[in-house]
Amino acid sequence: MPRFTLIAITALLLAACATGPQPHASAQADAIPTCTLPQLIPGHQLYRDTDRAASAMIIPPYDVQRATARLDAILADAPHDVRALVERGYLAARAGNARETQRYYKRAFAAAPANEHAYWSYGWSLLDLGHPTCAIVAWQGAALLHGGHPFWLPYSLAMGYWRAGDRARAIAWYAVAARSLPQYWGDAKAVKKYTHFFWSPRERATIEQIFRSWSATRPPHGST
Repeated sequence: MPRFTLIAITALLLAACATGPQPHASAQADAIPTCTLPQLIPGHQLYRDTDRAASAMIIPPYDVQRATARLDAILADAPHDVRALVERGYLAARAGNARETQRYYKRAFAAAPANEHAYWSYGWSLLDLGHPTCAIVAWQGAALLHGGHPFWLPYSLAMGYWRAGDRARAIAWYAVAARSLPQYWGDAKAVKKYTHFFWSPRERATIEQIFRSWSATRPPHGST
C-alpha cells in the first residue's frame, strides 16, 4: 500500500477519534467520528493466512495497574517503542479513555506509519470506544499492509458492521469467517471456545449475536 495512502488513513482515524476537554460525561458524544462506513463486499476468497501482527496483550483485570506501570516504565526509557505505545493505547481504550487512546496511538503512528499491528490494534480500540466505522477503516489498512487474506479480517469486519448497524453486511462477512475457518466459527460451541479467553464480555456478546443471526439464514441441514 502506498505510504501516502497510509498517512491519509492514519490522519483520518486520528482526527476522527480526537477529543478535546470534556467537562462532563455527555461531552463524550462530541467524539463520535465522521469516518465513512466502507461498503466492503465479501468475495469468494478464504481468509486463512496467519498474521503475527494480530496479537493482543492478554491481561487479567487484576493486573491492569501492574501492566500500565510496566508499559509506562518502558516508555520512560524508550518513548518511541511502538509495541509499548500500542499496548498502552489499547489499555486506555479498555478503560474507556478516548483522549489517552488517541494520544498513545498518535505517537505509535508517528514512530511507525506503516505498522500493521498498530492498525489492527487501533481497530479494536476504536470498536471498544464506540467508533465501529473507523474501526473498519483501521482494519482495512491493516489488511492492506498484510497483503494477503489474514484470518482475522472477516470476523473483525462482521463485528464492525454489526456495531455500525449494517446487519446484512455483518452476516455476510461472518459467513466468510465460517467458511474459511469452520473449526472456530462454524457452530456455537466452537465460537464460545475460541472467544472464551481472549475476548471481552461485550465482544463475546456481539459475536454470539452475529452467529445466531447467521445461523438463522442457513438452509436446514440436509436440504438441497
